[in-house]
Amino acid sequence: MSRRGLQARNLAGQTTLREFIDLAAACRLFLTNDSGAMHVASALGVPTVAVFGATDDAPPGPPARSRAWCGSTPNAALLLRDCPSITVA
Repeated sequence: MSRRGLQARNLAGQTTLREFIDLAAACRLFLTNDSGAMHVASALGVPTVAVFGATDDAPPGPPARSRAWCGSTPNAALLLRDCPSITVA
C-alpha cells in the first residue's frame, strides 16, 4: 500500500471511543473484521469492507443500505467459530 501512497494504521487499543469515532469518520475506506467497529464506520457512512469468519453474515451483518459479497463455505450456516471440514496437522 505504501508504494501506492496509501496509508494504513492500526490503532487497536490506543484510542478512546470518542477518538475512535472521530478517526473512523475521517477514513476514506474502513477495513475491519465483523465487529462493533464495522457497525460504527457503516453508521458514519464510511465505505466499509468487513471480513466475516466461519459464521453466517446475515444475522449481524452490515445495514441494509450496504452491499455484501459472500464467499460461501459448506459450514457457514452452522454458525461455528471453527470449520469442522478443515483439519490442521
